[in-house]
Formats: sequence, structure tokens, C-alpha cells
Amino acid sequence: MLDSQTLAKHGRAVQLIVGTGSRDDVEKAVDQLIEAGEWDMCTVLLTTGAELGARVLVARLIAAKQYDPLAFAACTRRQIKATQQTLRPGQTARRVFRDIDAETEGTAIPEHIKTEMDDLASQADDARFIADRREAERDACAIRAFIVTELGKVMTGNVDAIKALISIVRAAAWEDTKRAAALKLLTDDSVMPKLAEANRVDDMVYIANACGLDSASEKVAEILAPKLDELLEKKNRVAIRLIGRYHSDQATRDKANAALQ
Repeated sequence: MLDSQTLAKHGRAVQLIVGTGSRDDVEKAVDQLIEAGEWDMCTVLLTTGAELGARVLVARLIAAKQYDPLAFAACTRRQIKATQQTLRPGQTARRVFRDIDAETEGTAIPEHIKTEMDDLASQADDARFIADRREAERDACAIRAFIVTELGKVMTGNVDAIKALISIVRAAAWEDTKRAAALKLLTDDSVMPKLAEANRVDDMVYIANACGLDSASEKVAEILAPKLDELLEKKNRVAIRLIGRYHSDQATRDKANAALQ
């Protein structure tokens, strides 16, 4: 558990990882946390740190086989951007008018022109707001992608890494991250059969849906088909619906769809 005493003890490391320390300094700071087993602090810093610090943390956590902090960061980290404080267009336009009016005792700009300019400024504000929302929705974060890539490299035969990727599929706040993790799992030939064997049916459906590809759903439907009777008995409608829509055999699809009536 992260407490104020632990935070104070590793204060310099926090400053370097969140800030802009040199690579050597950042690596020493991360190694200090890894050697101390400060996994909770690593989780927080991986979510909030600068890109250099985050990349070093990912590499060290992979080497230490500590996958939970990686999954958490992949689900929650926002893209770290520099921000600039600027006046809104409407504010700028209105300030100019006030300055001119002050110099000429309010006679410089006719009211109808002021109104038109205010309308234009308001439209510009709206357009920028929409653009900012679209950018926030994309929010492409290199660290989230890096985490998924690095987990994918070590997941074959690694149950804990597979669990971390599944948690990303189920909990990531961004569709691009969910989809990347789902594709890693789906394209490993050993993962989906093992999930079926372990009755992780809901996870398989999540993975298929997160991929957003018919071919992914078709693959999962084929793997789940031998368990159809069991799924019918358990009334697992989401899995039955997947089979009824995507399985290659018409009779199997009909059997599944009949149970959904």
C-alpha cells in the first residue's frame, strides 16, 4: 500500500520519473523502486509519469514479471500532453473592441458589427471544442500501445501475462487499447483453446467483440461450438448468440438461434 512515508522515502525517484530526468537518472530511480518491491508506487508512476520514465518502468516490470501494474496503466493512462494557456477567440475579439471603445469613448465600432464578430468568435469556440473532444476520444497513447506490445512478447505459455491482457480487454477505457490487446490474444494459436478448456467463455466473447472483426468472431464461434450444449444448459446467451451468428455450420447456427427465441 502506498503511504506518505513511502512517498517521502522515494521522493527523488518520483520527481525523476514524473519529470524530465536524464535516462541514466531515470533508470537508477526505477531500479531503486524495483529493488525495493514498491509495486504500488510503480503502478501510480506508470500511469502518471513522463514517457521516458514510463518506458523504463515497462521494461523493468516485464523483466520482474510484475504484470498487474502494466495492466492497470494500459487501462487508465491518459496521453501526457503539454498544455498552453491561450485566450478564447471570443475573449480576444471582445477585448480589442473594449480597447478601441475606451480610446474613442465608445464610438469606434457599431453595435451590429460587434454582434457579428461575437457570433463568429462563438462559432470558432464551438469548432475548437468539437475538435478537442475528437482528439480526446482518440487519445492515442504510445505507452498504452507499448505495454500491450511488450505483454504480447511474453504471453506465450505465460498465464499471468495472458491474464493481464484479458484484464485490459475487459477494463481499458480506450477502444484502441482494448482492440490491440484482444488481437494479441486471438492471434496466438494456443490462447483461445486454453481459455475454452478453462471455461473462460465470457472472456472469449469479450475478446471476439473487442477485435471488431467478423473473422475474430468466426474463430471464437468455431472454438466454442463443441461446448454449445453446455452453454445452452447454462443459458449463456452472449456466447450462444455469437455461435448463432458466426458459426460456419448452418445446423449449428440454427440450434443456437432456436434457443434464443
